[in-house]
Amino acid sequence: MKEILFQEAFKKAERQSGSTTKNGLATHLEQVFDESLDFRVNKITFSRYFEQFVENKEGSETNPKTDLLNKISEYIGYDCYEDFVKKNEIHKPSDLSIGISKESSTISILLKFKYYFIVAFILITTYTIFELTEQRWMIWSETEFIEVDFDLEKYDLNQLKIYDEKKIKDFKKIIAVCDSTEFYKPDGSANIWYQKNHNKEHEYFTATGIHPETGKTLRPITKLIVKKYICSKDSLTAQNK
Repeated sequence: MKEILFQEAFKKAERQSGSTTKNGLATHLEQVFDESLDFRVNKITFSRYFEQFVENKEGSETNPKTDLLNKISEYIGYDCYEDFVKKNEIHKPSDLSIGISKESSTISILLKFKYYFIVAFILITTYTIFELTEQRWMIWSETEFIEVDFDLEKYDLNQLKIYDEKKIKDFKKIIAVCDSTEFYKPDGSANIWYQKNHNKEHEYFTATGIHPETGKTLRPITKLIVKKYICSKDSLTAQNK
């Protein structure tokens, strides 16, 4: 508390004198105490207290007498040192309570944020699980898509596709036969689509889309493909028989 008292005194001396040096402030206080407070303290004493309480200089510690503490308290606007101590001790808990209040408020906000985050995470997770289980799924099974449950123990995630009724009904892999497969619709447009598999062999499908195993876009059948890869193959097979 003495440290605060002297610091306040030197601050007031700085405001009154305009000086910021140790010697200037000490000289000002010596004059004010002598003329206004009728209390003689030489500037060397004030300089020592400046070193002790403002500069925190080691080896300069002294214990101010009570009458000096009273006069310094009077100089900065208090009745005596006891009055200074009481009034400043009253403010301390208030400042502390403000700090605690701010800290408590911050902690409260963080706890609320954490709570809302956890709730949001649970809701999102629950919704996602619900959607995954309620959503209909399908996988490619050699020659066609079949509907299955969402079961990661049975199927890899990349196998599972969102259910598509049109693909379930219309998208099939077939063995194209030269004289029996309807390669074209009545209007002349393609009725069969093709693409190579991982073994570079042509495979044929009953609808447009992508190859379910390679991911490549299927191409509409052409007369060249029919002649070169289907009919010629059937012809060779018949000859070998």
